[in-house]
Amino acid sequence: MIKDICNQKNIISCLLILIFFSCSPLPDMVSTEKNGNTYSADDVRRMSVDQPFQLSGDYFRERDEKPSRNLNTIFSKEKKDGDTVPSSEEASEEAEKRTVIAAAAGGNAEKSAPETASPPPVPIPGKTAETKGGPLKTGLILDKDNMDADRAEQILNALPSAAQDLPVIFASQEKVDEVMTGAECPPRDLQCISAMLSAYPGVRMLILIETFRRQSSGEILARIGVVDTGILFRYPTMEIRIPDNPRAVIAVLRQVLSFAVKKSEIMPWFCRPFSSDKDEWYVSAGKKSGLKRGQELAVISPGKVIQSPIGLPAGWIPGQKRGVLKIRQLFGEDFALCTLENGKEPNPEDLLMLP
Repeated sequence: MIKDICNQKNIISCLLILIFFSCSPLPDMVSTEKNGNTYSADDVRRMSVDQPFQLSGDYFRERDEKPSRNLNTIFSKEKKDGDTVPSSEEASEEAEKRTVIAAAAGGNAEKSAPETASPPPVPIPGKTAETKGGPLKTGLILDKDNMDADRAEQILNALPSAAQDLPVIFASQEKVDEVMTGAECPPRDLQCISAMLSAYPGVRMLILIETFRRQSSGEILARIGVVDTGILFRYPTMEIRIPDNPRAVIAVLRQVLSFAVKKSEIMPWFCRPFSSDKDEWYVSAGKKSGLKRGQELAVISPGKVIQSPIGLPAGWIPGQKRGVLKIRQLFGEDFALCTLENGKEPNPEDLLMLP
């Protein structure tokens, strides 16, 4: 009898708790107002829910801090031991990125930017001392749902000035968008999209503009990520606050591109085959990348990324040389037609490198 009364009291208590919470307002998870606190509700949600370091999944949401998956699994059905390269938010990498963008985020942003936002002359491929084999082909993905109107156009227009004197060329935004909409990938799957863009139009470093929005303080809040499709690694997202003016935008983009160039040095320049027809192979680099008719490209099997003790990329060891392709014709914006000179024909996951 006493037990039954106690159980009834427990049921009544639970019902009262449910009624209380059902009548209370829902928690605010989207407000950007800080109201005297260090972080707004939106900041807390992004830090505790969005979790920005997984290569696979939605490019901008639904991420966690698990290791990044190998892009080669998109090309090959078999997953090899040791292929996975983990992403990391260890202090050394995070501190480096904060230092890299400090000038753009602080009061010296305007001084570090060029005097004009007009596009400079395009650097001549192969003439830059910092590159070995060709300039760094970079692609851009913009989350247009999380930026102010006309920001996408502003960013695209600022890229030529931001890349001035850097060994960088940009993949056609039209082709990047075509791959994103036409590839047979799960919706907004970064792993699959990165793999497709690596093959065509040949993107090596992928810049993710996740947020670019004016805040109530008048500053722009920018969240930008970088993916290296060569070593299969996504670097932790950078968060920057800058003045809302064209020079500051150029300065931030330049710092991000400089960061991408530095990180790309972990392995030599390469391109990939994206299609074939009988004994001809079409590769994702051409005149714009500095290639010439008659040059040879070594067919290298996927190499191995060496990790530091804290899981960051420390170096790359190439795989075996499987064959040699010879460039017979340059065509299109930045593509080449090749034939097999000797050895074995390339597989989709193979890298094509200058000897």
